[in-house]
Amino acid sequence: MAGGHYFKYRCPVSQHQGTRQGYLLLADISGYTAFLTGTELEHAHGIINELTRLIRERLTPPMRFVKLEGDAGFCYADVESFEDGERFVELLEACYFGFSNRLLDMTRSTTCRCDACAAIGSLDLKFVAHYGSFVVEQDGDREDLAGPDVILAHRLLKNTVGEDGGPEAYAFLSSACLERMPPSFELPKHTEVYESFG
Repeated sequence: MAGGHYFKYRCPVSQHQGTRQGYLLLADISGYTAFLTGTELEHAHGIINELTRLIRERLTPPMRFVKLEGDAGFCYADVESFEDGERFVELLEACYFGFSNRLLDMTRSTTCRCDACAAIGSLDLKFVAHYGSFVVEQDGDREDLAGPDVILAHRLLKNTVGEDGGPEAYAFLSSACLERMPPSFELPKHTEVYESFG
């Protein structure tokens, strides 16, 4: 007979943490990879920085910025942050128009003849939005999110909406997010299949 030791595992979740409900949003710059790899890095990086800063300014508040993931800004908002789902969509529209206007201003005002400045007009903006549950993890003064719905929101970013002549700029709302909208709010239907989610 062999002896041993064991320890009792204690859940590290404090009483102040818990599952929350709300909107999960990824704002992704279309054409980013081709733009960054096919043009002068210094100018391309500066242009992308200006655009991602604009996106962050337009979405926060009422959303909370979590982090920049390459060309995509990841944000969230608790359900109480919006009076209704229509206000959430209005925020996306305002952000898109601000982004589009900034692109136009940058294109018109540049005198630089480099490939990066000449290709500013090739960029666009798309949104992927989901509504679900998540846990906010604190790491000092930084936040990160965890949970199946967070994973799903990121999976939705890899979709086929823009393939076969589809739009480069769009807002892709999950079914759960669409349920937060008024009954009269209708969008074209699109289906994606992901492992573990169906």
